[in-house]
Amino acid sequence: MSAVRKICHRIAVGGGLGLSPYAPGTVGSLAAVALYYLTFAWPFLWCVVGWCALAVVATWSVHMSRSFFPTEDSPSIVIDEVAGALLAFAMLPQGWYWIVVAFVAFRFFDIVKPWPAGWCDRKVKGAVGVMLDDVVAGVYAWATVQTAAAVKTLL
Repeated sequence: MSAVRKICHRIAVGGGLGLSPYAPGTVGSLAAVALYYLTFAWPFLWCVVGWCALAVVATWSVHMSRSFFPTEDSPSIVIDEVAGALLAFAMLPQGWYWIVVAFVAFRFFDIVKPWPAGWCDRKVKGAVGVMLDDVVAGVYAWATVQTAAAVKTLL
């Protein structure tokens, strides 16, 4: 097994977080909270570029490490949760509770998979499919947080 495949596997499992016996998707999503804290002060353009780079590396890593997993979208693969949750954290209002709201909203949409996330999960094959349903869940969670923040300011 090549060193590149081992590195890709390590990325796909979120540095080992996906190997958690309990709720690996939730554990992996917690890594996004840490990344958010490391990057929230970055200029917006850097965040966009950083997220795009993460999405490309994550997709490639999932593709390269697929032989490690018994199913195409193994619960051990959590880099997709990291990418999706980071979308939910984009442009968060100030206050720690918004991180909690974004995290809970992302996990909800990632588990429930409303259309088109569920469609992507079932129909889009390969690494892109593994990533895409979580990206959609992240967009739904982002929209939920932004809507809740807007409503809060109106009240």
